[in-house]
Amino acid sequence: MGEHPGQALDPLADDGVLAAQVRRGVGLRVVEDLGHLLEAERDLAVGE
Repeated sequence: MGEHPGQALDPLADDGVLAAQVRRGVGLRVVEDLGHLLEAERDLAVGE
């Protein structure tokens, strides 16, 4: 049906989706790292 236009747009759509997933993944990783850092600081504060 509309194969050629769809195929032309697919690479851009895939890149956009991948970029969004990567950004989301990095964001989650950063949030998790911050959570671990905050927990470590809390543990240190409690230990003192």
